[in-house]
Amino acid sequence: MLFKIENCFPDNYAQDTDRQHALENLILSSAFRHNIVILDTKTINSILSCHDYSAIIKNHTHDILSYRREYAGIAYNLSVHTIVDFEYEGEAYNFDKDNSIIKVSYKYFIDPKDSGPTTLLAENLLDFKLYNIIAKYYSQHIANYGLKTSFIFSFGGGSQIKTMFDSLKNDNKLALCIIDSDKAHPRMSEGSTSSPFSKEDREDINGNLAYVIDMREIETLIPLNIIQEIAVDNKLDEHIDSLDDIVRFNSTENRFRKFFDHKKGLTLKEAIHADNIHGDFWLDILSKKPNFSSKSCLGEKECYSCSSCPKIVGFGDKLLRNSIDKIEQSNLHRLNIDKDIHRDWMTIGELMMGWGCVPAGQRSRSS
Repeated sequence: MLFKIENCFPDNYAQDTDRQHALENLILSSAFRHNIVILDTKTINSILSCHDYSAIIKNHTHDILSYRREYAGIAYNLSVHTIVDFEYEGEAYNFDKDNSIIKVSYKYFIDPKDSGPTTLLAENLLDFKLYNIIAKYYSQHIANYGLKTSFIFSFGGGSQIKTMFDSLKNDNKLALCIIDSDKAHPRMSEGSTSSPFSKEDREDINGNLAYVIDMREIETLIPLNIIQEIAVDNKLDEHIDSLDDIVRFNSTENRFRKFFDHKKGLTLKEAIHADNIHGDFWLDILSKKPNFSSKSCLGEKECYSCSSCPKIVGFGDKLLRNSIDKIEQSNLHRLNIDKDIHRDWMTIGELMMGWGCVPAGQRSRSS
C-alpha cells in the first residue's frame, strides 16, 4: 500500500521514541518492499542531517528519495491509499470516502509487525494465487508505473472467513478480503460465505474492505482459452464440447458464465429447479440447444426423473489449480481475457494494486 507521511519532523523526535520508532519502521517497510512510503523533501533532508538516525535508516531514506519522484504522484490513481499523520494522536482509522484515503495515526506503526504488507484474506491459497496473477496482469496492461503487489496471505474457508475478517478489523489490521458470491441464479441470494458481510464491510474501508466478486465462483475468472488448452492437453472431448456450449450460450446471454458451475456443470433438472424458485433464466438459455429443448420437462418446467437428463459438463475440482499452472507458464502480455470477464479482471486488479502496491525495484539494501 502507499503510505504518505504528513506532519513529520524527524529532528524533534530525539526524546520521542514512539514517533521515532514509527518513522523508522515505515522506512524499513519501504526497504523490504512491503509498502511504498512517500516522504516530502523537507522530511527526507531532516532525517539525512539528523544524528538521531542510523546509517542504515539514512541509506533506506535515500532509496525513498530515489523513487519519490516516480511514485509521489500516483496516490490519486490508486483505489485507496493511506495518510500517516504524525500529529494525529487517535487510535482508530478514519476513511475519507470522497478521496479514497485511509487516515491513521503514527501510533499504528510503533510496533514493527504493523508495517508489513497488507493482509489479503481469501477462501484458499489457489484463490490468492489467481488474484495475484490478475494484479500482475493489471500492472502490465493498465498501470504506467511498473508497480508490483505484496500481501500477507490469510485464508478462511466457508463461515470462518467472516470471523477472520472481523478479527482483523477489531485488531485494526489493514486487510482486503475477496470472496465468491456463490449465486447460482441472477435473482438468488448470496451464499453462506459472503452473505454475512454487511454493507459497511463492503463500503466503509476504515482499513478493511470486503469485496464480493460479481459472479458465482472464482473459476468464472479463468479465460476460456486457458480452459481449452487444458482440455486439449488432457484429450478430454467432453470438456471441449462443453466449452463450445459455454461459448454459444454466453453469446446469447452474457451472464451465463457468471452463474454457471464451472467445476460440476449444469443439468436440466438443476436448471428447472433454480428457475422454478427464482424465476426465468436458465431454461431460456438452454432452450437454444436441441438436446435440451427436445425434452418435454423443459417446456413444462417439471422434472420427471427420466434418467436421461442432458447436462453441460463441468471441468472438475482441479480446474483452478490446472489453470493457474497453465497461466504461470504463459506470457501475461499475450493472455487473452474474454470480454465478459475483462471488467472483473480490471476491478480486482485495481483493488489489489491499491491495497498492496510496492515499488517495482528490488529490495533496498542498507549499504
